[in-house]
Amino acid sequence: MHGTENVIPTHDTTGAHRIRRATRRRGAAIYVLTLMVAMLVTGTAGTLLAMQMANRRLHRNVSGARQAELFARGGVEWALAKYQSDIAWRSTAVSGAITRVTPEPGAFVDTALTDVDGDFTDDDTEAAVVTVAADVDGAVFKMSASLDPQPHETLARAIYATGKVSVLSATTVRGPVHASGGFSNFASINTSNDASFTTYPSGTVFGIIPKLQYVDSVEPFPAPGSGYYTVRATPLTSVGITFDLIGVSLSETFNTTGGLVNPEGVYHINAGNRAVNIQNVFLRGTLIITNIGPNSVTIGGRGCRFERGTAGYPTLLVYGGSGDLMINPGGGLDESVEGYDVNQDGDVVDVLPSGIFGAMWTDRFLTTLGGTDVTYQGSIIARWVVISGSVTIDDDPALAGLLVPSFTDNKLHLRRGSIREVSP
Repeated sequence: MHGTENVIPTHDTTGAHRIRRATRRRGAAIYVLTLMVAMLVTGTAGTLLAMQMANRRLHRNVSGARQAELFARGGVEWALAKYQSDIAWRSTAVSGAITRVTPEPGAFVDTALTDVDGDFTDDDTEAAVVTVAADVDGAVFKMSASLDPQPHETLARAIYATGKVSVLSATTVRGPVHASGGFSNFASINTSNDASFTTYPSGTVFGIIPKLQYVDSVEPFPAPGSGYYTVRATPLTSVGITFDLIGVSLSETFNTTGGLVNPEGVYHINAGNRAVNIQNVFLRGTLIITNIGPNSVTIGGRGCRFERGTAGYPTLLVYGGSGDLMINPGGGLDESVEGYDVNQDGDVVDVLPSGIFGAMWTDRFLTTLGGTDVTYQGSIIARWVVISGSVTIDDDPALAGLLVPSFTDNKLHLRRGSIREVSP
């Protein structure tokens, strides 16, 4: 007889292990995933923070760079204002010297002006370069610009007188005339071309002055320094009670006095406190007269013709505050009468009308412009001017645009298109 067997059930341990292992794997995966997410979030946050800080630095740098650029441009404008308002700057400025301005805390602007040869006083026709370096919290911007002088406005006038202009005989005027002290007309004035007359409201006027205008101001013309020209000049000599220069021709290629030829056509009369007598002279270049004392200077004879030389320098410079300058030549230089080739062109058949062409300056008390059919063309700069004889007063547009040493406006002007950024 078979009895009933008690069977003890056996647990399926293999399945349970599988479940436990799967559970552990899922937990580990979740942990790893959580850790990765946490790391990703932390890394992203760090990256975002770093990016934010970088952006702030970038913004600060860009802002500083922009400020530096604006400060640099302001430095150029400051330099222009400085060298246009102070006409004596050449005597005080030092080439390459730095002027520092601090517009705000953490920022500074350095400005330097340089001359081509490091000397602002030797030639006022030379250009200059301004360099500006601006620094804003380490952001640097550097600029440079070229600055040029310009001809003095007086070169555009046929006559510029710091005193009066008096007209004693019939005169033809073909260019602008200015007299700070006014005008006196005792004859007739024929005008043509761009003739005009200006004076200050305080100037006195006698007689009829055509095309007269009253002006509040004109650009003053300082006395040109003699050193620039005398150092280049060839001295002329004369013996006797007066300094006589008679019957000679002077230029950059000839000197019929027997002395040295000046390659720039610049000649110097040191009068030695004597009167100066110039007759029948042809000049193509520059004649300087100094050390006259109270004595007179007379330019006359049968004829005298002074022309501007190829160097472009002034034609006549007469230094000496007292005494008179009398220009009163005859009709001209006839080579057949003079007996030699006056203008050295290879023949003796020319007739050269009298005249003074180019820039003429003097500080003599009285300057007389006279003569027979004499032309004064260019710019005559003097104190009190008397016009007599049959003369023509004319300006020279070519001279008005010419840079002549000691005849500039003593200012600096921005050269168009020259502003540029340079490497710090």
